[in-house]
Amino acid sequence: MSTNGKKEPATLLSVSSLQDMDEEPISSSPLNLHTLLDIEDFNGRVVAGYNTGIAEQGLPADVGIARSLVGPGTGAHRDFSYIAPEIPEFIQENCVGCMDCGEATALRMMPASTGYLHGPENLGLVASTGCNTVYTSTYPYNPYTIPWTNSLFENGPTDAMGMRARWNQIGWHDKKIWVIGGDGAMLDIGFQALSRMLMSGMDINVLVLDTQVYSNTGGQASTSSYMGQNTKMSEHGVGDHLAGHQAKLAMESRAFPIFIYDPRNGERIKERLDLKGNPAVKDDWYTIRKTGETVDFVTFARTEGRFAKQFNRDGNPSETLMAAQEDRLQELAHAPGDGRHHLKTRCKHRHRLTHEKPLEVCLPGLFSSSSAQPA
Repeated sequence: MSTNGKKEPATLLSVSSLQDMDEEPISSSPLNLHTLLDIEDFNGRVVAGYNTGIAEQGLPADVGIARSLVGPGTGAHRDFSYIAPEIPEFIQENCVGCMDCGEATALRMMPASTGYLHGPENLGLVASTGCNTVYTSTYPYNPYTIPWTNSLFENGPTDAMGMRARWNQIGWHDKKIWVIGGDGAMLDIGFQALSRMLMSGMDINVLVLDTQVYSNTGGQASTSSYMGQNTKMSEHGVGDHLAGHQAKLAMESRAFPIFIYDPRNGERIKERLDLKGNPAVKDDWYTIRKTGETVDFVTFARTEGRFAKQFNRDGNPSETLMAAQEDRLQELAHAPGDGRHHLKTRCKHRHRLTHEKPLEVCLPGLFSSSSAQPA
């Protein structure tokens, strides 16, 4: 957990004082986090211990370390010089990095936009264990300067519900909470927690970092994996310099349509969803006027290495890939009369969801479980 607060005298609680707190009734007042973490001591002793490589053997197992609390913005103090004094040679065939991954960009934009709208002091994050916690917040380093906590892989939404209940209890109803996690955490192993959170109606926002694969655990298929793809780390097979081009193609081919979700537009999901920004929204596929070329899901699949096994020597797509293309069409339905588009109740043939609210989790992107407030 990362804590953030003003510069005030800080003290550490003893074990006996924690026991005394457990015996007292729950207070409706916020706890002064400075009594839990001495930030100056943490940066000077714990962070320094990890920077010099003596932390595991040199730091005592005291109460402060046992709580796994992390000070705000400690990532700025990280020292890589003892790990890699020289920039390593880049060998492309040995690279295990996730090419074209836009998660970090999304994680920068989300708190920036929420903080701009509601104020940076009115935002907290709950992170499901996954890629986002590996590249941002490996103890004792944390880049966030807002309240942040890391939960288990499968129960980030549950943790967020507890956080929301406590914040409401102490009068922080207007503070915004985001729970973030990958498609594995949100749509597979933790789907039951997300479904329960959505049905609760609590004012909690959700960010699904959808990479179409279990990226942090070796590349297993997830619920959002495309039919027919090679799921080993979702090997896109394109260079970083083509990321913008590939993102545009994913949108034009219906592989990853743009969904605009605005809870201010009505009470029903189909009233809140809009496909403005996608080309040829009234047609199955987009056709380039100058060339007459139809841009469909197969067009997109031809450009990505993860679908290479679905084409024969002559370049013809397999039956599996054609089924995947049909699957993309079946996800979209035209709402008659008003020109709007929305997801069918049948949110992929694997889910068969029938309720309105859980349909939100079938979309890649940002949602709020609150029916009254925009994200």
